[in-house]
Amino acid sequence: MKKGIFLLAFIIGVSAFSNCDVKAEKLLNTVIKEKLTISKNDNLKYYTPEMDGADYYKYQIFENHETHTVKRAYIELDMKTGTAYKMNIADDKLEKIYQDKKSVCK
Repeated sequence: MKKGIFLLAFIIGVSAFSNCDVKAEKLLNTVIKEKLTISKNDNLKYYTPEMDGADYYKYQIFENHETHTVKRAYIELDMKTGTAYKMNIADDKLEKIYQDKKSVCK
């Protein structure tokens, strides 16, 4: 009985974690499209996120060219609030750039 309860809790936990990953990627793609894309020719990509806790994702957004790579932004997603922040490197501060409360992970 205890093994069954543990297995059920584990499956629910994995399902919730995966669901949060999906929501984070969807929120990131919205932020890229609405806040970072300058022209139709932009081909912005991102690396696998660095995790800072279960609900906080950090991404590097870049353009990959034939001869070089251009880093365009550092984006952090707080999935507890559905908020996207962009790092202002010059001031070393995070600036809130987007929020979607439907993206919140519970």
